[in-house]
Amino acid sequence: MRPTLIISAAGGVAVLLTAGSPTWAQANRTFVSGLGSDANACTRSAPCRTFAKALTQTNAGGEITILDPAGYGAVAITKSISIINDGVGEAGVTVTAGNAININTGASDVVNLRGLTLVGDGVGLNGIDFSNLGTLNMQNCVIRGFTNNGLSLSPAGVAVFNISDTVVSNNSNTNSNIVTNAVQLLPVFGGQGITTVSATFDRMQAIGSSVGFAISGADMNSFGFINVTIANSTVSHNGGNIGTGSGPTGAGISTTTVPSTAQIRLMVANSIVANNGTGITESGAGNEIIYLTRNAISGNDVAYNQVDPSTMFSFGDNDIKGNGEDGSGIQKVSAQ
Repeated sequence: MRPTLIISAAGGVAVLLTAGSPTWAQANRTFVSGLGSDANACTRSAPCRTFAKALTQTNAGGEITILDPAGYGAVAITKSISIINDGVGEAGVTVTAGNAININTGASDVVNLRGLTLVGDGVGLNGIDFSNLGTLNMQNCVIRGFTNNGLSLSPAGVAVFNISDTVVSNNSNTNSNIVTNAVQLLPVFGGQGITTVSATFDRMQAIGSSVGFAISGADMNSFGFINVTIANSTVSHNGGNIGTGSGPTGAGISTTTVPSTAQIRLMVANSIVANNGTGITESGAGNEIIYLTRNAISGNDVAYNQVDPSTMFSFGDNDIKGNGEDGSGIQKVSAQ
């Protein structure tokens, strides 16, 4: 028989604490291990087994530390948290349905992810699905094998994304009509007032999907701005024919707007855009501004595509050669 402790409180309220069903106080730092148990308190000496359990035992703004290589299960994040692997081996999340990590946080929340491997195994939807507000910082992660997006960023208002040293690869769907993106940035804010979504992608690899970077303002109001920088990155082997018949052609980097939606301001610098359907393409209402500097654009079926010739600018220092169509007519601008 399990021992039971009954504590009397003022007003005649009794609290029952039964051994075997512990309720632990939350901590600023918790720990997970492949040898842990979710019946533990998530301490260094008694680590938990999954991210989901450790999250419940960690204060907002706290940190989950990974002690050894293992698969730690899908997790839904609703508060500021850091999940950190600083080189102990693969810290994985493999899913057979749904998303590996859901992030639905408030405007002041900050989520930090480092050293994670997220695997869709050809059936998971998104590696990371960010669907509300706040800041996401990611470093040294691998995301692969999802059927929708590797990294799906759909903020509902002001949001900041800082992603570096991360590989997002080989996302595909057996339904050839579905476009899969390595990285999708699709804000969905429809309210009033000026709203800015900012994203910096540095030393990224976006490879082997329908589209490498898909940036859209189509679902964000006309008072907004989407500011994106892609730097020191490789965008390759995305695209080919998608869908039945001739189908749309995939791309390395794609921007889309429609009338009365947010303006996209994109800088692509020091990057390789190679062996895609179209290297860089813009389509929409002319409220996109794309700047290109010090990039190598080569081996694509088409180097770039401009629906509106006034939206793409070069500093005159890009290498655009060896594509099926190298193109011409990008306006040159001077550095400030």
